[in-house]
Amino acid sequence: PVKICAGKGNNGGDGFVIARHLDNAGIPVQIFLLADPEHLTGDAAINYQVASRMGIPIQSDPVLSDPDALRTFLSDADWIVDAFLGTGVQGTIRPPFTTAIQIVNQAAGNKLAVDLPSGLDCDTGLSLGDCIIAAQTATFVAEKKGFAIPESKQFTGAVHVVDIGAPRQIITELLQKQTP
Repeated sequence: PVKICAGKGNNGGDGFVIARHLDNAGIPVQIFLLADPEHLTGDAAINYQVASRMGIPIQSDPVLSDPDALRTFLSDADWIVDAFLGTGVQGTIRPPFTTAIQIVNQAAGNKLAVDLPSGLDCDTGLSLGDCIIAAQTATFVAEKKGFAIPESKQFTGAVHVVDIGAPRQIITELLQKQTP
């Protein structure tokens, strides 16, 4: 089984999309949402609604009032997908994400981070406090700037760049801007 840990932002929305594709492929999948579904907006809200209408099991605990429920949720996972926090995270990681990240890291399943591990600064490649320790990271379009920092590897594991159909010209221009 695959267990997806989602937050309220775009990264969580990516987690809902992954859940839909896994479900369509016949792979058992469940979602743990560390947010109130009523507070989701944009793509996260749309993809939550689609996953919900597909009948994918979604458990929500916005403040992680029951950490043991997350431990139980993860206990039989072959894969745990980290879609809690994305590139927009700023400052030190705070509760309930600190506790959730610790629980995910203690769980036995393989960890896959979506775009970057929750708690990792995408520009510096350094931890913002508690940080997911992933075996694999599936990042979009191009590696994040911080992935070039050797210290980031302890959190990202193997990095896979996933094409999401961004125009080649835009990618080329962005990569040229990142080169010193």
